[in-house]
Amino acid sequence: MFTQYATFLAGGLFNDIALIKVRGHIPIDGTFIAIANLPPAGNFNNIPEVGSNNYVVGFGCMYPGGEAVNRAQVLELKTNTHQECVSIYGSYVNGLTHFCAGYFNRNRGICPGDSGSGLISLRYGHPMIVGVFSALVPHNPSNFPGKFMRVAPYVSWIRQYIG
Repeated sequence: MFTQYATFLAGGLFNDIALIKVRGHIPIDGTFIAIANLPPAGNFNNIPEVGSNNYVVGFGCMYPGGEAVNRAQVLELKTNTHQECVSIYGSYVNGLTHFCAGYFNRNRGICPGDSGSGLISLRYGHPMIVGVFSALVPHNPSNFPGKFMRVAPYVSWIRQYIG
């Protein structure tokens, strides 16, 4: 089952969040596969904290222009300021629902194929999913932070589906 947020428009960059229900059992071992907590609902602007280290797991390319990979990769990303995010994505950034994470000019970052990947923070004592990857700079994605949807504003909606 696939459920998009009600006001998402295809090709748009706002409310770019969805849920996927997986059939069958996922072998949660606590080491390689673990459960991430949701952030508290309504605490929009401080999760994740600017400058915090977070982790994204995805199947995007290993180098600029490369193919998607078959094995999930983990990348550490720092959360950027709102001003840095706006400097990249302009009016396509809503501070309540968007934030950026990544680096400038480090040839290391989000790639095509990582869309929908969760950004996990460990700063709150347990793994917490704080963002969902939404957009990148198409001409040079590994040298610019990626844009993420904040999870906190959508927690009430998520709980309608997961109980």
